[in-house]
Amino acid sequence: SGAERRCAASSDASRMPCSGRSSRIGRALLSHRLDTEGPIVKWRRSQRRRGPRPCGSPLSAIRVVGRTNDTLSFQTAEGREVRLLPLALGTVIEETPGVRRFQAIKTAPKLLSIMLEAEPGADLLSVWERVAMRLRDYLSAQGLSVFNVERSPEPPQPNPVSGKFRQVWAEV
Repeated sequence: SGAERRCAASSDASRMPCSGRSSRIGRALLSHRLDTEGPIVKWRRSQRRRGPRPCGSPLSAIRVVGRTNDTLSFQTAEGREVRLLPLALGTVIEETPGVRRFQAIKTAPKLLSIMLEAEPGADLLSVWERVAMRLRDYLSAQGLSVFNVERSPEPPQPNPVSGKFRQVWAEV
């Protein structure tokens, strides 16, 4: 039995999708679990109201934000484009012993800046040295041997709107 795909939607009495603003403001997190029959929707809402929805439904609506990590593109010394998937890059970092939380940001064409938080009791400098070594090995294996990896002095920061910690993105 394969995984069943489900989605949550709000509709009016005639089963037509409702549009417009929701009557309650909140945040939803949709996470797909491979070992279940559908995604899990977690919904947290405040008590503020913006008035009734145009369709008259008293139910709340959700706005899907989508993925927040970026696939990073870099050029090799020979000019070939290499695309790094956020899951692969993140795995290299987060599987390093002592890493609690990280953010990897492409800040220049050949620069990856890492915001790093170590597990309690772990030495941040030692953890960083292991992360930097693992990243350089991974990037070299992808053909990116002429590349800089730096540790940001700032710790990882949550998104001010969602509260989630975005892990991999490009600023250039």
